Amino acid sequence: MFRPHNFKQRSSKGFTLVEVVVALGIFGMTMAALIHIQAESSRAAAELRDRTLAQIVAQNALVDLYTRADGLPNSTVGGTVDLAGDSWQWSGRIVNASNAVRRIDVDVRRHGEDRVLRAVSAFKGAL
Repeated sequence: MFRPHNFKQRSSKGFTLVEVVVALGIFGMTMAALIHIQAESSRAAAELRDRTLAQIVAQNALVDLYTRADGLPNSTVGGTVDLAGDSWQWSGRIVNASNAVRRIDVDVRRHGEDRVLRAVSAFKGAL
């Protein structure tokens, strides 16, 4: 005998396909957002590491030029330093700011790159 299907007597066990697809869509969007946040966090940490190391190189080069500034004419000098497994280029400029004061500028960048990561300056003169 034929029995018509009664839709009102549906059991409430399990989820419908639409509910599962919607849940997976929400889960997928959430995971994509979390992966994006993690990638940005990693990029920011690497940038902070590079800027910190560039600051160390810049300060070391500045101290070196500061101690030798009296014996150096107005000039541009530079060098390469290996620090924390990376190679860093620094360039320094020594110029007369006035008759008794010399200005020392140091720029630091990764070896082979043009973008300056850190720039520091100092003045040296007789009091």
